[in-house]
Amino acid sequence: MDNMFYYAEVINSTETDTYVRDESNPNQLFAIDVRVSYDENDDFITNVVPMSNNIKQIPIIGETVLIFQADNYQSSENGYRLQWYYMMPNNITSGINNNILPIHSYGNQFQEDLEFTDIVKDKPISPLQPYRGDLLIEGRWGNSLRFGSTIEFKDNYSVTPPWTGDKLGDPIIILSNNKDNKKLKQFVVESFEKNSMLMLTSTQKLVNFQLENTRQIRKFTTESDFSKSQLIGIADRIILKCNEDILVADSPKSIVLNTPELLIGDDQADTPLVHGDILQNIFEKLLQVLEAGVEGGGLVSGFITDPRRAIKDELNKLNSTKFKIKK
Repeated sequence: MDNMFYYAEVINSTETDTYVRDESNPNQLFAIDVRVSYDENDDFITNVVPMSNNIKQIPIIGETVLIFQADNYQSSENGYRLQWYYMMPNNITSGINNNILPIHSYGNQFQEDLEFTDIVKDKPISPLQPYRGDLLIEGRWGNSLRFGSTIEFKDNYSVTPPWTGDKLGDPIIILSNNKDNKKLKQFVVESFEKNSMLMLTSTQKLVNFQLENTRQIRKFTTESDFSKSQLIGIADRIILKCNEDILVADSPKSIVLNTPELLIGDDQADTPLVHGDILQNIFEKLLQVLEAGVEGGGLVSGFITDPRRAIKDELNKLNSTKFKIKK
């Protein structure tokens, strides 16, 4: 075979060679076996390794790749040796989840002897709607990374982006771990609803993003109208863990904790914090009593004013039901 590109079908990616580190050959990781058909002949090639070790997508059995030969790790100034390398799977079926077309080496035998679910989980994964200039990285399972921008939308895309902006070309980055997948490979966009995601904006407004209806931002620019840079994280649960040093939340304007319950110390905190304005009212009423003085003399005397009922009403409202601290 000449030193050129060949079209090859993946016929094997054994646990020993591909997904389990081979201690005897640590310089040829993630190897696969392929079958090449040329000039009406078939050739089996083993230990084909990925072209890049930094960005790699290991193909599955039945997918096809382009392979070529180049220097291997044993090459030196005294001579070189060749190694087969493979590129990312060919986009035969425009499938995100898989691009299997097992007709070259297995044919019907593939379908009879090996079910697709034995290789990877078969899932209907929709491709992201691309916008002009985007760089998209999409995993088999619906996870994705979009390097996008503010675009001019004139009904020339299948799906409207969930952001708008006045400055075309301003960047936006979206790391998404799920989306609303369709069955027929329709384009979709990242969803704020069914997702865990991180989003970095520059000047975009997020038209479909909002907090819970009962806890909208009112004092400041709303979350959907803010048009400066934002870092937005969305998930069913968010945990920030600091191993050694401090955790800092730093803002020149305000920090809003928008939650029905805040526990300080741990999740068993049960000592209520007090409402400062109510506590102030209680102290003011007591001070008024002291300033008014007492009346009577001898064995019978008392305060001129009696604030007990008013103070008792305030005491019933003193403890917060929303914020609690550990004793």
